[in-house]
Amino acid sequence: MADILDAYDSPTAHRCLYYDKVLVIQASTTLNIAALEDSTKLLHFSGGNGTEICVHASVVFNQDGIIQGCLDFAGEYPHQTADQQAPGQDTQASDRWIAGLQTASDLANACGNQSVYQPTRVINVGDDEGDLWQYYAAYAKLKATSAYLGFVVRCKNDHCGQVSVDHQGASKLVGLAEYMESMPLLGRAQIFIEGKPQVVNLRMSRVKLMAPQSQQQNISAVETSCVLASFADNPAKKWLLTSSEGSDQPTVDDAHLIVDYYSKRSNIKGFVRALKKTSSQIEGEHDLEDIKDFLEILADDAVAAYRITQLRHMAKHEPEKDAVKGFIPIELTALRHLMKIKGLHRYIPNKLEEDFIRYMSSPLGTTISLDMNVKEAAILLGRTGGFIPTKTQIIPGYNILRRAYHELHINALIISSYKQERLFTIKS
Repeated sequence: MADILDAYDSPTAHRCLYYDKVLVIQASTTLNIAALEDSTKLLHFSGGNGTEICVHASVVFNQDGIIQGCLDFAGEYPHQTADQQAPGQDTQASDRWIAGLQTASDLANACGNQSVYQPTRVINVGDDEGDLWQYYAAYAKLKATSAYLGFVVRCKNDHCGQVSVDHQGASKLVGLAEYMESMPLLGRAQIFIEGKPQVVNLRMSRVKLMAPQSQQQNISAVETSCVLASFADNPAKKWLLTSSEGSDQPTVDDAHLIVDYYSKRSNIKGFVRALKKTSSQIEGEHDLEDIKDFLEILADDAVAAYRITQLRHMAKHEPEKDAVKGFIPIELTALRHLMKIKGLHRYIPNKLEEDFIRYMSSPLGTTISLDMNVKEAAILLGRTGGFIPTKTQIIPGYNILRRAYHELHINALIISSYKQERLFTIKS
């Protein structure tokens, strides 16, 4: 599983070089694999009457919310069953979140000094499950060697952390939530959550977050920015965020930027949705002999979920972009081949037919340009999975694209092998 995902780390880092900031968003979810009980009997199931596993992903997005790749995909799947585990032996939540922070640090170190335009800053974004002292302490250690690493984490509703503040010339410990409520209003800003505008009232301060009594032997305090964002249309709804970002003299722009980073976290829902669609079909499409087979296929599905999410976003929000922004040339050639197999001759554009001829007759490594946009290519791919465009649904859904992408990948491998064999035969 690790080998498969590691193979995609370098291309993901390369895509990040073109941005001054990227967001590594962490999220946990569960996958229902009730149909795989026999094949995955060595999995440690967690919840759902023993039919689900918990997985934790670190997914990269640019500041516009467009997915760039899946960096890590960890979860609760040790090679033992639940009744073989000692109490308290489950993977700790802190371990997953700290591992995700380390992954973001690795990305920051990989591309921070090699960016095309300027150093790429990597912001690790986490939900309230990441509001752990171990996470803050890990960041304090990592920032010494990762100059371009940052974080934004939402605090738990019952956050019990304390901050050190000056009171009449002496230090005083105050609850973080209580302290932020006492801060003056900086201003208002508009953010977008899943494409919908929201107005938030912003308070911000630079604070010294104190370690719990049991953790003070390593790092006693971590200095962070803290933002309290309350929603104008629902004052009871609030986000209390801690972050490495911001200046010593907080401004509305600083607070807005931190809240905007966190608001982008909703973009990972598309990846999770695509992943659930792919994982639910494993049993019917693969022969699984043991846990190793399952984890390898799950890693492939994580990559497929990234590609599907990216393709749907581009087709919906950037439809006029060249198809090669969403597909590599071999995939476009395979698309024509797949449409032939499916009996969809009447839908194959002449330009796709011409591209197939050019590709098959060109030397290996030749770049083929194609006069087709990404939306057209996505619709054609959807047709191979049974999609029929309508006025209300122009872009194929996750399930159809998952099925079509799987077949496209197989056809791309077949055509690539055929081309190499054909050119080798001619050369011989």
